[in-house]
Amino acid sequence: MWKEAELLVSLPLCLAGAEIARFDATGEASAASYSLPASEAAADGGELEPQAMGVDRPIMLTSAAERQSHEQVPDRASVGDALKAVKWETLGLGAYMATINTAKLVNKSGSFSFKSEGWFSKSANTVGIDKLTHAFNTYLITEILQDRIERKIGNQPAGRIAAGAVAGGLMFLAEISDGFEETGGFSSEDIVMNLGGAGFSVLRRSVPGLRDKLDYRMMIVPNSDVYTFKGRRHFRQLRYNFSVQLAGFDRLKETPWRFVELHVGYYATGFTAAEEARGDPVRRRFYAGVGLNVGQLLFGRAPKSSASKIGQGALRYLQLPYVGAYGRF
Repeated sequence: MWKEAELLVSLPLCLAGAEIARFDATGEASAASYSLPASEAAADGGELEPQAMGVDRPIMLTSAAERQSHEQVPDRASVGDALKAVKWETLGLGAYMATINTAKLVNKSGSFSFKSEGWFSKSANTVGIDKLTHAFNTYLITEILQDRIERKIGNQPAGRIAAGAVAGGLMFLAEISDGFEETGGFSSEDIVMNLGGAGFSVLRRSVPGLRDKLDYRMMIVPNSDVYTFKGRRHFRQLRYNFSVQLAGFDRLKETPWRFVELHVGYYATGFTAAEEARGDPVRRRFYAGVGLNVGQLLFGRAPKSSASKIGQGALRYLQLPYVGAYGRF
């Protein structure tokens, strides 16, 4: 439901940039720094542990704590291993979602009901923007959980399955609560979009190189209040796009083309109370064009500080307005 979607978007977005930075700092970066040929490692007098953390070449472990950490990582982790790796994160997200949904039920609740919300039709409450918000929320939660899992057991299929299942399950429980709202109902459209968001995250991590090339982002266009927290005016501010980063392609990442992105997205107009009062028609807007890779511009190809990693991580999910040239169709 659209009210639930507007409440969920804030917490995961706040966490995403910080989580990406922590993963880069303690996961991928550390694995890269450990990866040494056997001859170099032997020369340094280090102890070798082959095939740890999915690294093909031997790696040199510099401390007993690191050796113990790597020894505890299974070569082929199970879904159970992945779920155990994010048990506290799952509990935290579950508590947050339980809090906001319990508040809704206390205020307005009735018998369980189903509701068809109309997908992207012009008669739908937000002309489909709430559906894209559902997909984005589930996508973002899946991304956060996958980053946490990768830090602990590596990038493995079981981790991707577990992250998608947890994110989809949490959103399903939230939708159950919508079924008891007097003004709402359980929406199968929301469930489909939730599954789509989780599935896209899993696909993005499964196909080699796709994560560096393709993002799903939310854009917030300021209004007279700068930002509206709820209601139709909130959804009127939102636009969603897929972004292809030229910096993710090997032939372009060392050239000025790394500052260029290709965008295709969707938003809607004419569905707020003010627009209806003016007689503005309801319009579904698709757009495509060229954008500026602000992350590359501000933080470069390999950000080193925690602040720059957080900033670049957040920009993988939040699309800044006014940094692109688009055509509507």
